[in-house]
Amino acid sequence: NNLARGLRDGNIKNKSTRKTLHKMLRCDRAYQTRVLAFIRSLPTFYRYRNYVLCHGDIEWFDPLLQPAQARVYGDSRRNEAHDTDGIFRQTSRLTIIRGHIPLTSAGERTYSLETGAGFGGPITAMQLPEHRQLQIPCKFDYSQRSPSFAERMEPLVAQKLVKRVTQGALTLFKYSSKAFFTPSVWDEYPELMLARGVVVGLDGNPVSRPFPRTFNYLESNTTLPYETNVTAVEKLNGFLVSTFLHPYAPDEVVVTCSGSFQGDYIEYAKSLLYNNGLYGRALAWLKDHPTTTLLWEAIHPEDPHIIQYGPEYHGLHLIGAGALDGGFDSEDGLDAIAAILHTPRPTWFACTFGDAIAKSHHVEHEGFMVRLASDGTYALKLKSPYYLRTKFLARLNPKKSKFMYAQPQKFKQELDEAFWPLVDAIISQVTQASWLSWTDTKRRDFVQTWINEVYQ
Repeated sequence: NNLARGLRDGNIKNKSTRKTLHKMLRCDRAYQTRVLAFIRSLPTFYRYRNYVLCHGDIEWFDPLLQPAQARVYGDSRRNEAHDTDGIFRQTSRLTIIRGHIPLTSAGERTYSLETGAGFGGPITAMQLPEHRQLQIPCKFDYSQRSPSFAERMEPLVAQKLVKRVTQGALTLFKYSSKAFFTPSVWDEYPELMLARGVVVGLDGNPVSRPFPRTFNYLESNTTLPYETNVTAVEKLNGFLVSTFLHPYAPDEVVVTCSGSFQGDYIEYAKSLLYNNGLYGRALAWLKDHPTTTLLWEAIHPEDPHIIQYGPEYHGLHLIGAGALDGGFDSEDGLDAIAAILHTPRPTWFACTFGDAIAKSHHVEHEGFMVRLASDGTYALKLKSPYYLRTKFLARLNPKKSKFMYAQPQKFKQELDEAFWPLVDAIISQVTQASWLSWTDTKRRDFVQTWINEVYQ
């Protein structure tokens, strides 16, 4: 039985069974044990007078010699016209009443109560010994259900726009580099925006809520009116970590980052999470808020970035809390959570979008995550001129410069998307010979002038 195998940690592929298993595994262990014992106690057939009642369409019946699996799953061949009922009438004098599939052929002593219940058809019962069939309408149609998140991702996985990673009963979806460097797909497949490391359970629906993809300022024409009221949050230069309560193991915190359950970054994140008792505090908080995902920026000494941080910054900085219903906590709310968890937070302030741009010219950090003051939506990433200039020039040696001019589209794939307009500006305004002959100071001045014009 699929459900029993699932309760014993089996790998179940059947989608409807996975949905049931998803609910079962969220019950306490004692209840799961009782259900498993009940399933194991069920017989694969019943005998009543001259009748045999079972689920599968069997060709013959013998309670001792016949494999029990046949009575559960039947003897029919998938996608073949195989008359199991006709064979049964030749091999047995018993009368069979079964389910599983409709009759393979009509005749005496063979009855099927399979009439499509669960798929828009009625529920059918039979009264013995009169053989009188009773039907009750059933409006539910499993085939008409809304697709799960995992089912929505399947065509994108097939197109290699999304990568899928599985660990045990959990599956993670993360948009691929192919999607990242194909601007048109974000409009064509808006659900891609959600595939930023989201994890689904056995039913195919999310059990974690990471940030959706947020574009950089001016990327894909992303901007806001300057007078828009926003919240500007300092963007730390580390790597993103997601933590949430395991849906089937309520004493375990699941850690994901970089679109994976495993790897160096996971180990970095765990080393920070296990420091100073943070794991225990996070676990206790998540148990009280089991549908919330805590999102962190990790700053680890083994993962250096353009913005350099001292030891006092090393750790997990709380930057988000996403609920499965789709909402995210406000910055005030995050401050309150951080106070409970005793974990640091980035600085933030309320302003207009124009003020945020002006402020970005005077900071020496990565920039700001900009949220709408009206509803807290993450509107865009505003990288600081300092960060853009420092990171771009640090990576542009003569070899890279020649590559930039020779194959600009491939060159862009090695860069943060915030730099793409800058690459276009250099190639269109400066010849390769001039760029290679310029001093570092002249290149810096060109980049700074472009940034000042764009970030007015």
